[in-house]
Amino acid sequence: MPIRVILIDDEQTILDGMKQLINWSEHGFQLIGTFSSPLKALDFSLVHAIDIVVTDVMMPELNGIELSRLLKQQQPETQILILSSYDEFDMVKDSFKEGVADYLLKPRLSPDFFLNSLTAVSPKIKKKPNKSPITNRYEQICENLSQQIAGQTRPLLDPLLFEHTLFFLLYTEKRPFSSKQGSKQKQSITHSLMDSDDSFTIYPVSTFSEESGYVINTDSKDTLRKFVQKFRQEVFPGDFFVVSDSFAIQDINEIFQEIRNCTKGQRFYHKGKNLAYQHELLPLLTNHEQQASSYLTKIVHKDYALAVKELENFFTTILEQPIDPAYLKHEAINRFYALLNALADEHVGNEELSLLKIALPSLLADAEYFEDFSILVKETLEKLTHFSANAKKDNFDILTLIYEFVQENYEKEINLQLLSEKYHFSYSYLSAIFTEKFGINFSKYLKKVRISKAKLFLTETRLTLTEICEKVGYTELGYFSRVFKEETGMTPSQYRKGTFVK
Repeated sequence: MPIRVILIDDEQTILDGMKQLINWSEHGFQLIGTFSSPLKALDFSLVHAIDIVVTDVMMPELNGIELSRLLKQQQPETQILILSSYDEFDMVKDSFKEGVADYLLKPRLSPDFFLNSLTAVSPKIKKKPNKSPITNRYEQICENLSQQIAGQTRPLLDPLLFEHTLFFLLYTEKRPFSSKQGSKQKQSITHSLMDSDDSFTIYPVSTFSEESGYVINTDSKDTLRKFVQKFRQEVFPGDFFVVSDSFAIQDINEIFQEIRNCTKGQRFYHKGKNLAYQHELLPLLTNHEQQASSYLTKIVHKDYALAVKELENFFTTILEQPIDPAYLKHEAINRFYALLNALADEHVGNEELSLLKIALPSLLADAEYFEDFSILVKETLEKLTHFSANAKKDNFDILTLIYEFVQENYEKEINLQLLSEKYHFSYSYLSAIFTEKFGINFSKYLKKVRISKAKLFLTETRLTLTEICEKVGYTELGYFSRVFKEETGMTPSQYRKGTFVK
């Protein structure tokens, strides 16, 4: 029996060239199909036994690596040769994980090289009869339905093939059947439900992306409800399925796209439920318009207590409405991290805060249900309230340090910018808390300290006015005298003599 070969390449000129490259029958090969569409090649493989597949790696509908995986699922003994260019090798090397036998470089594809490659894999072939690898009618319908929901262009199934008139799609976004254990679960559920009741038929389906579910064929919605009750008892804890509204079988791809889109994120809001009807799903918002600029400004200014309050208001608002969990978690992680990062810088060495900063993003991302997420948010806000209160105490500590620094260095050229850099505070925030504490800005405060010191020198020492001027941080006597008079109502000389200006 000749070795059966198919060729697949989306470039027709290359496909035509390979067809003519060798004398197939002379060397014991039978070219049974050539395809410019990998999807049509997949359809062909459902009804024909194939020994060798030669396929291009880069194709628009389906790349050669994914095609190889699907072909191996249908016909495990088939030998696959991948065609590639030099610059595609990084991609080709991954194909060996999918059971590819060898790869052929297009620039070296001479008749001898091509024939040698085909001959080399021929001994690995275990001959099989020339019939469909899927002989069971039920399995063939399951396969066809899977192809349909994946969007493959193939003849639609005739509704007359089915026993009942109504169709429903049972879909899950968690993909529980992709693993070996999940596959056994799918088979177990199918057999258990169908063996006990002939009022419905269920067809397991999956896509190239390993999304899974069932097409339910029944004759009434009452029968569907009976099926749903049984199904709820079969699925694993943590699984979440959605039952679509009824549809015409020819619309299965559109229904699949619709149910996939509206199921996204729903499990998050259905704790304790493993199944919901399509009409029970929540309309999820994709975003929430609330600017973070005010919140971030408070963090920059180290006004942590107000930042926590604003964060509490944000979560009070956003948690009142169903919103896409991915967006919700993204926003929560970003906002929490901004504050945690700033607080961690303030509380260097605080182990609890450091651990929270590291662990919280993962905890938020991994929260499976809205209730768990909300509890985590509440607990974190309570911790941040505690840390921000300690940070407020630190504000008074820094003002004490500034007071002491000014008392000891008033004669030097100092300003608030220098102090903000020295103590690692933002200038605007330090200015705000300083004014709040002392009732005047830093420049006026420094001037009052200097004039106060000048009064002492005038009354308790014999220093000259020029010497006093320099000792309190002024370089020009005239300017010092004007400032002194603005503050006291008299010149330095008058103050020393005890004469007041009337």
